Amino acid sequence: MITPGELGFGLNRVHVLVTGAAGGIGLEIVQEFLKHGAYVTAQYHTSPGSLPELQKGIDDLELFKADVTDEHAVKKLFSRGGEFFEQEVQVLIVNHGIFPEQDVNLVDMDLEQWKRTLDVNLTGTRPFDTCPPV
Repeated sequence: MITPGELGFGLNRVHVLVTGAAGGIGLEIVQEFLKHGAYVTAQYHTSPGSLPELQKGIDDLELFKADVTDEHAVKKLFSRGGEFFEQEVQVLIVNHGIFPEQDVNLVDMDLEQWKRTLDVNLTGTRPFDTCPPV
């Protein structure tokens, strides 16, 4: 039987960095890249969610807690992942994003919620422009 890693998608030993990897779409992205033989650096902000359980027995997954709105933390994310897998990031998946836990329309959002949402979802992509090209 052929495993997904043998299907020839060209991802075997490719270093992938996924932001917002702790759950939902991000976690699914991580799992798919691992199935295809990639090395994955998985970024999360607060809680790693199911990532530690997924990491058990897998050498190809590195977890990294980082605030994507902090340029220094993003640079450290790239360098630590590169050191761990002994190769630079080759594929970048910018998947992070937040929406307030309270079900609130954008027009009803208080200013602090609005600023935090913009900081993470919009401004939080900017530090990735200053990191090594992938």
